[in-house]
Amino acid sequence: MPGICKSLGFNGNTVEKCSFSDVWHAVYIWHSSGNKIINNTVAALTTSHCAAISSYDGYNNTQINLGNLSTNNLVANNSLTNKGIALGAWDRQPGPATQVQKSAAMQRPRSA
Repeated sequence: MPGICKSLGFNGNTVEKCSFSDVWHAVYIWHSSGNKIINNTVAALTTSHCAAISSYDGYNNTQINLGNLSTNNLVANNSLTNKGIALGAWDRQPGPATQVQKSAAMQRPRSA
């Protein structure tokens, strides 16, 4: 996967108080740790993908084994209109996945 490793290791980012609309994903975390995704608003998305916010490390062992797995990400107080949050990595090959991501992220509900 030439070129893909150049984007690994950008850690410790904050996405805060942003409004997203007309996008495929509002926030897409790829092999990145220690990020804060907080207090954002995502309007209704019309894509076929299920997630507004994703932490993802690949769909096969080659991608997952690139390293710098996504861990210790905080996803909190975000307002999501019609899409959810996706965490993990899985192998699309037939049969069970041989590895899974161990992402430590959570969405805390926004208080009224």
